[in-house]
Amino acid sequence: MKKLLTSVLATLTLGAFAQNTAMNFDGVDDYIQTSYSGISGDGARTLEAWVRTTEDAVGNQQVILDWGNTGTGERFTFNILQNNSLRLEVAGNGVVGTTAVNDGAWHHLAATYNPADDDTVRLYIDGVQDAKKKIDIVNTGSTNSVMIGRRQDDVNYF
Repeated sequence: MKKLLTSVLATLTLGAFAQNTAMNFDGVDDYIQTSYSGISGDGARTLEAWVRTTEDAVGNQQVILDWGNTGTGERFTFNILQNNSLRLEVAGNGVVGTTAVNDGAWHHLAATYNPADDDTVRLYIDGVQDAKKKIDIVNTGSTNSVMIGRRQDDVNYF
């Protein structure tokens, strides 16, 4: 059983959730489609989520949050993938963390992108930086709204 409590912080907060409440995704067909278009272009952003999972994500991208277009540099995807660790993907390019998060405990996961910081993406687990990398092309599209629990192209459910 996987649970995901997600909030997106940018200029606006996507969701506010009561204590002891979580969304439960089955990895098959559960997701949330928002009407929020996310930050487009190369604007700075922070993504955050509380996640608890025991699923093995190796070879099976588990999307926490996704928005944008599928063009080069235009899709912004926050997920769990290699080694059951965090990955922030920008339409194929990305940064991968080193710490597995599928231990059944609740983890606060965050990703930041700041063009003023040499286009660096930073991944955090429970407030500790886990990875960082410069991403050369970030030009997030605004055609598709923020999706929680799957990618824009209807694959990789959490």
